[in-house]
Amino acid sequence: PYISSSLAASLGLGNMAISNVFGSNTFNILIALGIPWALYTSLYEVDYSDLSEEGIDESLIMLGVSLLIYIGLVLSSGFKLHQWHAYLFNGMYLAFVIYSFWQCAD
Repeated sequence: PYISSSLAASLGLGNMAISNVFGSNTFNILIALGIPWALYTSLYEVDYSDLSEEGIDESLIMLGVSLLIYIGLVLSSGFKLHQWHAYLFNGMYLAFVIYSFWQCAD
């Protein structure tokens, strides 16, 4: 997905690049996580409940804020993507990664 998104963006097809990113992430979440989970629970006939809930609230809040910022930027810029949008979201992602490592250290 990275190569096709980069190619689409370099050709000036920003909407196609963003759609590809969202589509591939949705596929990964639904298929790459869903199938192994369904197989595990089917084969062992038990619920898988070893997942940690620690930090999920903060991650969901950050995801929601990022989505609202993205929607606001897209609507306010007339559905055009600018380079500073990329810097903003890369900075937000870096802040999230640093925050996640900081949470794990505690």
